[in-house]
Amino acid sequence: MPILIFRIIFILFLGVTAIAIDLDLDQLEQLDGLNISQVSINTVTNKQSMEIQKGLVALKTNQESKAFRIAEDISRILQLGWVQDVHLNYKKMEDKTVQFTLKVTPNPVVLEVEFVALTAPQPEALKAALAYRIGETLNYHRISHDIGVIEKWYVDQGYVLAKVVDVSFIQSTQTLVYTLLEGKIHDIRFVGLNQVNPLIIQRLLEVRVGSILNTTKLLASRSKIINTGLFSQVSIPRVIPSDQAPGEVDVLIDVQERKINNLQVGLEQLQNNKLSLALTLKLPNFRNTGEGLFIKGQSILESNFKDYSFVVKYTDPWFLNNPLPFGFSLYQQVNQEAVNMMSAQYIKRAGWDVNWDFGMGSEFHYILAYKNEQINDVAAIYSPYKKNSLRHIIMNQVNIDLNNPLEGQRFYAEYERGGNLSGIDIGGIDFTRGLVDYAVYWNTYKKDVLALHLGLGAVAFVGSGQTIFEQDRFTVGGAYSLRGYPDVYSGSLGSMIGNKKILINLEYRMLLQDWLQTVLFLDAGMATDGDLAIDKVKCGRGMGFRVFTPIAPLRFDFAFGESNQFLLHFALGQLF
Repeated sequence: MPILIFRIIFILFLGVTAIAIDLDLDQLEQLDGLNISQVSINTVTNKQSMEIQKGLVALKTNQESKAFRIAEDISRILQLGWVQDVHLNYKKMEDKTVQFTLKVTPNPVVLEVEFVALTAPQPEALKAALAYRIGETLNYHRISHDIGVIEKWYVDQGYVLAKVVDVSFIQSTQTLVYTLLEGKIHDIRFVGLNQVNPLIIQRLLEVRVGSILNTTKLLASRSKIINTGLFSQVSIPRVIPSDQAPGEVDVLIDVQERKINNLQVGLEQLQNNKLSLALTLKLPNFRNTGEGLFIKGQSILESNFKDYSFVVKYTDPWFLNNPLPFGFSLYQQVNQEAVNMMSAQYIKRAGWDVNWDFGMGSEFHYILAYKNEQINDVAAIYSPYKKNSLRHIIMNQVNIDLNNPLEGQRFYAEYERGGNLSGIDIGGIDFTRGLVDYAVYWNTYKKDVLALHLGLGAVAFVGSGQTIFEQDRFTVGGAYSLRGYPDVYSGSLGSMIGNKKILINLEYRMLLQDWLQTVLFLDAGMATDGDLAIDKVKCGRGMGFRVFTPIAPLRFDFAFGESNQFLLHFALGQLF
């Protein structure tokens, strides 16, 4: 009984499979014209037999035997990808028919999948993404498919240089092995770094020498470097092949250092329109370790008022050599604050606070802070009081340009507890304060923006008899909240102060020129000690202009309030 052998040789290299076929067509052509009376298929499983039958066209009963068409059928069997050997047996019958028997030897079963030079992902996570499953027959089609799956998996994680460079099968252990070249970083260099300590930048990097290049982490590192404020320019990182380590890459980041230390002397207009003489010293990197020092002193230009304000702030982005931003402030401030709807006094606040910023990813922050503050009425009309409090703050900010955000959102929530902390008396007045502030921006047309802001707040004081001043309560009215109504400290009709507040601001911002923006706005809000009743909500509306300057936008708002009361508000920066 003659036997025709079709042997397949697998060569798996760089994801390419080559197949060599040995076919004796001359012997097969001697059967041309004979009727096929029987075709039998011997395979390991019924499933494989069914797959083969689907691809057969010439090797069927009651068909005329034709060598070239049978060769095409054999080729289709080979293209299934899981075949190792094909034996075609035939037998001439006395009735001038022929019977064919196909014996197919499949490739071995894959009992394990391994990755060589796997550094970035977790092996089990990558295995789960593959088409191959343990216990399945080796198939070069699936290998080609899984090469694309592996490389896409890397790219989706930010590892854009990762490639499968070799695929092999270990017969003794029936293990399929993918060898990868992942794009390891050999060196990271900063071009233009002269005065700034390299340690400041290196500790901000989310990639390291010896790690795999990850573009997502690399761009996040660039953002952190920019946010230090130490550089006027930070380039997009450049990636070049390493000339010292074949197969690895070098990362180059161009920086331009900024002259950051400065001393400012000038006049400032306060919220209550008083003028103050201010002296400011900024040292953002005063020990060349990333630590910042900010000192400001000011005194109101008023002959009968001698008290002054000052603040000293110290920041350390790496507290005790850990990536935990730390801040400390020592301050004294004297401002005019409302005591009730018809009275305002100069109030002195002196104290200190500390805070730690626990980052929760690239957008969220949790801040834990403690404040110790003494509050006095300068004229000694009202009794002083003290605040010792623990604050919990959650912040989220997606929009980038605070001067003119086109899209994104901003969220701020704060919970403050003073006096009694779960049975522990830390001194001062006993109170609980909560605040939620949310803003969202929609880019509607070109650079037009629809912006919405919502602010909610409530504070509760335990005990009675103590007069609480404006900053420890909530106010609504003025250029920074409800336009069309005066600020609380002015004592004018229409301003509001209370232990609860709600504020809604809606703006449609239209950019006329790169330096000029016009705004239509509608504000609604109230502050009260009673219930937040809708019939007590006051509304303001109007239009305004924003003149963009290198420092901040100048804001001019023409607003109408209750009984068509008209006010012109002037301020720095967007309202939100």
